[in-house]
Amino acid sequence: MKPPGVPSMEKIKEYSTQIDESYKPVFEKLPEEVKGDLGCADRVVKTFKEVALKFPTGNIIVSHGTPLANIHAFLEGHWKYVGQCTIGKVTDMYGQSFRLDYWSDKRHLSQTHDLREDERITPQMPE
Repeated sequence: MKPPGVPSMEKIKEYSTQIDESYKPVFEKLPEEVKGDLGCADRVVKTFKEVALKFPTGNIIVSHGTPLANIHAFLEGHWKYVGQCTIGKVTDMYGQSFRLDYWSDKRHLSQTHDLREDERITPQMPE
């Protein structure tokens, strides 16, 4: 399965005038992936680790449920699908490990139900 593409630097510069042209992506070419929710796991976790190492003072990750569930599996050892518009906080413990401070938090929302969190069954790798 082909993962989503990566736009060229020229295309990215069309979106904003504040682009760091020295930026190097984690992947020059995206690897093939297996189908299903676990297909992006290796790519997402590698990217998460690389970004945390490169920018240790803090990062904001805006994503969808499946990539975040795969990050949760890396951090906590089990898959957790997050609710819509929820937030999480992960602390880098001085490059040695990560601490999950909170995940799928909805305290900031006025409506905290029907967010579709944990609706997905933990996926299994295809045989």
